[in-house]
Amino acid sequence: MTENNYQPKPEHKFTFGLWTVGNRGRDPFGDATRPSLKPATIVRELSRLGAYGVNLHDNDQFTSTEEN
Repeated sequence: MTENNYQPKPEHKFTFGLWTVGNRGRDPFGDATRPSLKPATIVRELSRLGAYGVNLHDNDQFTSTEEN
């Protein structure tokens, strides 16, 4: 096996979730370690880096106006 077998290519179509890229790094032991990023900033940067797409949760962009 050569190292090229693990080189990502556009046809692999990598996608990323806003929640993974925008995670602020907060854990049970302390506060966030990274600043918040706006969703549009995350999408633009992923596009610049060649990501195929972005995955969204139903509440990543819009909040519910209804009570459950």
